[in-house]
Amino acid sequence: MQAEEPQDASFSYQPLHDGDRFDLGGTTLTALALPGHSAGSMVFVDVDRHLGFTGDSWLP
Repeated sequence: MQAEEPQDASFSYQPLHDGDRFDLGGTTLTALALPGHSAGSMVFVDVDRHLGFTGDSWLP
C-alpha cells in the first residue's frame, strides 16, 4: 500500500539524518540512526529527560 501525498501544497516532508535535532516546543529530540535493524530505522532521544522513542511494525 502506497502512502498518499498530503493535499496541502504548503506541506513538504523533510528527510531526517543521524544527529539532526528538532524542537517540539519545549522539548528537543535528537534523531539517531539505528542501523542493523532495518533500512532507515531511527530512534529519537530526549537527552534532557533521558528518554528514547522508537517504534516498529509487524505485518502478517
